[in-house]
Amino acid sequence: IPAPCGLTCNFCSIREEIFPVLDAGSPLVAALKEDIKRAAARGTTTLRINGIEPLNAPYLFDLLDLARDEGFEEFHLLSTCRPLANREFAERFIAAQPERYLIYVPIYGSSPEIHDAQTGTKGAFDDVMTAVKNLNELMDDRGTLIINTVLTKFNIDDRGLRDLVKPLGR
Repeated sequence: IPAPCGLTCNFCSIREEIFPVLDAGSPLVAALKEDIKRAAARGTTTLRINGIEPLNAPYLFDLLDLARDEGFEEFHLLSTCRPLANREFAERFIAAQPERYLIYVPIYGSSPEIHDAQTGTKGAFDDVMTAVKNLNELMDDRGTLIINTVLTKFNIDDRGLRDLVKPLGR
């Protein structure tokens, strides 16, 4: 789902390949809906939600509703997860999940200095940490929270990263 992420990560290549689509009536969104229906007809039960920042797409919940209605039993979110720092949005997102769901939260450093330098965005670390707090409070037994990272020359020696993320997942 191509929607803008608001970050300028120093390792990102997707910005150069995918352009944001915010129009729910666009041909791309129509194609996504058809893809969901075709996949469901073939027996697919897991939907991977990714893109530049799928959580910023104004048509996201329409696609999630369609996928659940078509019989998808599991969603996997790969995202910056920054929009989940907004408690109301996080509540709505968790409520839209099917029987099982996985949320992959990227943390690129153990401090704002390291994480924000990786993302090129001041405040990104605080947003992600707030998102993790919200998710840990809102998620139920259907969900799994997975912390992931990208190793670069800027965080490869960040020894605090392991200690930071170890207690965060669920």
